[in-house]
Amino acid sequence: MLQRVFRRGAVALTAFPIVVAGAAAAQATDLYAKRFASYAEKLAGAEVGFEQDRETGASLTRALLFLADAQHPEGSWDAAHTDPGRGAAGPNRVGVSGLALLAFVEGGSTPQAGPFKQVLARGVQWLLERQDPESGLVGERVGHAYLYDHAIATLALCEVQRRAPSDELAAACQRAVDCALRARNPYGGWRYDLPPVGDNDTSVTGWMVCALKSAERAGLRTDSQAFFGAIAWLDEVTDPDTGRTGYDSRGSRSSRISGVNDSFPTDRGEAMTAVALACRLLVGQKERSTPVIAKHAELLARVPPAWEPGQRRVDMIHWYFGARAMHALGGERWKAWREPLVAALLAGQERDGSWPPVGPWGPIGGRSYATALMALCLAEAGTAASPLAQVEWTAPEPEEQPIAVDVEAPETEAREIETPGIEVAADQRPTGGHDVQRAVSAGLAWLERHQAPDGRWDCDEFMGHDPPDDRCTGPGDPLHDVGVTGLALLAFMGDGNTLRLGPYKDVVMSGVKWLRHQQDFESGLIGEQIGHAFLYDHAIASLAVNRAYGPSRWPLIKGTAQKSVNYILKARNPYGA
Repeated sequence: MLQRVFRRGAVALTAFPIVVAGAAAAQATDLYAKRFASYAEKLAGAEVGFEQDRETGASLTRALLFLADAQHPEGSWDAAHTDPGRGAAGPNRVGVSGLALLAFVEGGSTPQAGPFKQVLARGVQWLLERQDPESGLVGERVGHAYLYDHAIATLALCEVQRRAPSDELAAACQRAVDCALRARNPYGGWRYDLPPVGDNDTSVTGWMVCALKSAERAGLRTDSQAFFGAIAWLDEVTDPDTGRTGYDSRGSRSSRISGVNDSFPTDRGEAMTAVALACRLLVGQKERSTPVIAKHAELLARVPPAWEPGQRRVDMIHWYFGARAMHALGGERWKAWREPLVAALLAGQERDGSWPPVGPWGPIGGRSYATALMALCLAEAGTAASPLAQVEWTAPEPEEQPIAVDVEAPETEAREIETPGIEVAADQRPTGGHDVQRAVSAGLAWLERHQAPDGRWDCDEFMGHDPPDDRCTGPGDPLHDVGVTGLALLAFMGDGNTLRLGPYKDVVMSGVKWLRHQQDFESGLIGEQIGHAFLYDHAIASLAVNRAYGPSRWPLIKGTAQKSVNYILKARNPYGA
């Protein structure tokens, strides 16, 4: 059963158990053919938990059961969704398989745990077997869209690595990421070929940004210049007056494929605008500093999801990226988008749990493609009870997920971190009299309320967590989120909280994880080398990470702590300071 919780304020949503029973029979994979007619029969009577309301949870369960039965015996999904025993690789098979795996990951399974762990394990292994060991490309250089498939497959593998790390998968993910980075065109984006062809389009660029951001969050080596280049491309193809983003130029439609554009009126979907908005929010652009974000959102709000298959007006890419983007924006805009999204998803789902391959891309991707994308929309829509809600996976106990981090110390005086492994219990926190403790408690409570959903303390937008009529003032410089987050963590840890103990242990865990994701894999710098004070912020963040590592000895941040210290040693001037 899923162990996900809402992490903002007092919002808490427990897993809703859905008992699997009476599902329509489906063709069996060879793994279960001797015992079960379908995955629904295999799981009959079992509780499959999703933190969703009853409607979306049941719908997602049915979708995943369909995808489980649609999987080929060797682990892939086919665009055509015909005979499950067919072994020949069809067009877009790598990409469709990646989307299906993403649906199961968002549904709470990993290759080691969850109701669909065998499905995921086979699917991951199939993708790994498709990777070229030299180039890192997942799939083959066949057709014009293989980099599209590679991006989706890379995203899927990196998301699995985030949830269930392994050395073998990490190595494969890094090769796939390196391949994606080499595929960039000289002016920032991606197209459909390797080596780069000097031409960009928004759709491939969007999937690549998602894949690289997932890799970054999984602790893999990426390149920040790739994100800057992608945003530069989006700026180039976005009309600043309307906010509409084109496919390969301003005002261009979503494809060059004959017959696709003709069948999909542009007034019924904003797929490329949705891609642009999702990417901007993913890389950290904010509405306050990037006015086009509000214009993107306004365009999406004008074209909410609606199930109109007879008119070929269902653009599932528009729905998927739109759901990601509007969910990230939150508030009333997400609420207004979510309601028609859920209604459309439920209206379009068929009795076997699938969605028909309709719209401009359905015939190309097939039924498994459509069902995987719609399942991902359901997962997004089912975790949105609060405007500030962000779903976060409960961190495993350190001993459950040991991660070996190979830290190569520089030739300076870097030394292995060895600090006493003593946990400070919450009831052993420092004291200073009743008035002092009351002031400390009030300060920590304020900091908790103003922690961003991703774990940071946001220098210039922290007041977004306040009620409109009681909003704090005093925004700071957004360049210092790393340093301010370090200071806030030191305050919580100074009061006796650790990664595993204390009333604010979840706050500390979330903040430390965010700092870890800001670290450059090679140099060890926490944050970016922007402005004149980045080393100031790094030093404070390094202090916080090392303070967190000391009592917990959590393997996941040992490498982060060591690299942050190594960077400080390398940054010394010749005369020592």
